[in-house]
Amino acid sequence: GRMTLSLYMVGTPLAGVWMLRCFGLAPWASLLIVPVLYNWCFYMGFAPFLVCFPMFLIGAGLMRLLADEVTWQRLLGLVALTLLLFISHSFAYLMFGSVAVLMVLLYHLHSLRGAFLTCLAWVPSIGLFVFWLFATFGEPPQHYLMASMTAKSGGGLSALLRADYLGW
Repeated sequence: GRMTLSLYMVGTPLAGVWMLRCFGLAPWASLLIVPVLYNWCFYMGFAPFLVCFPMFLIGAGLMRLLADEVTWQRLLGLVALTLLLFISHSFAYLMFGSVAVLMVLLYHLHSLRGAFLTCLAWVPSIGLFVFWLFATFGEPPQHYLMASMTAKSGGGLSALLRADYLGW
């Protein structure tokens, strides 16, 4: 708990500095993030959602870098970031997805290939999201793995991460 909150308090302004540099803006503006760190989510102790704040800022900077030049390292970074963001909190994942769609529309108009590759980097996390969505809110599944997850835990991402559901 304390380590997660400490990483949130230090990581969010640092991620803000990185994002501002990616956009070519002055990094001192990330100091404006510090008063916002003590928010309702922090007060209530929603640590999984708090972890998403630095990842959201890093993702926005990464999307901007992908607009400049599409490299495999950046694409793999976006794949890892979207998966981590979804595992942390699905609502933050959806918020970042909406921002990412806008960024692709704004920054990738000059390159259809760049837009396609950037969207392709989202495929693994969208697959995990769809699997989670149907396992949690869908009809009773026919597959034994999904049926055991929904019956034992009510669904959700925690069911996907438990080893006994995967037969290990």
